[in-house]
Amino acid sequence: TDIFADLYELIHDRVNGDERARFEKVIEEIGRDVSRTFQNELFSSTHGREMLHRMLIAIAYACPNIGYCQGMNFIAATFITVMEDETLAFWLFLAVIDKFTLENLFIPGVPELHLRIYQLNHLVNYFLGKLHIHFRNIEL
Repeated sequence: TDIFADLYELIHDRVNGDERARFEKVIEEIGRDVSRTFQNELFSSTHGREMLHRMLIAIAYACPNIGYCQGMNFIAATFITVMEDETLAFWLFLAVIDKFTLENLFIPGVPELHLRIYQLNHLVNYFLGKLHIHFRNIEL
């Protein structure tokens, strides 16, 4: 059996069981955001919205210090679209949060936002100099 798939299902078993009351508000918030996520073919379908909903609940459970915040839905939807697998997309999201220490981009106050914008600005300047100049010219 696939241990990653089993762990993913275990998270859902817990959220739908003993942990349900603790996650009720998060589940409602995710439900509102899922309907506002990409309206492409996948996420216009009930199946696509359910995958995204399940994945976001699992992220909130797996990362209790972060929980869920708006914007995660677009990242998760992108990972589901690219990976074409809900479970793999979930593990990819967790790996990206861990590998690039992105926790502080998802907590209230977004304490690392200015640092990450600074880093992005310099990366665009270094790798895409013409684009960087264009952005500066249009004051973006």
